[in-house]
Amino acid sequence: MLRPSPVRAAGSGTSAAPAFSHLLDERFRWGGVELHFDVEKGHITRAQAFTDSLNPAPLEAPAARLVGCQYRAEVLQQQCEALVGDFPEQEAELKELSAWIAGAVR
Repeated sequence: MLRPSPVRAAGSGTSAAPAFSHLLDERFRWGGVELHFDVEKGHITRAQAFTDSLNPAPLEAPAARLVGCQYRAEVLQQQCEALVGDFPEQEAELKELSAWIAGAVR
């Protein structure tokens, strides 16, 4: 079962949000990941992550970092790779995630 990350853009409140404009979805050997984005004028304005990984925190963390970033492969990859410092025990998963995101956005 995929669990939602609590990340919401500022001002989103607690009411149900409309559907996202972009969806990236992948199944890895360690779990599935869905990243939902709203993109306006080339920048991510809202992001939410879902995963069924046994350790969801490092895989849901990119959603918070991506709000405000340009929707470009190299920028998204850099933001995900920067999380290795916060979650060194998940380095392999985060690098795999960042490579997948970069490839999916290109």
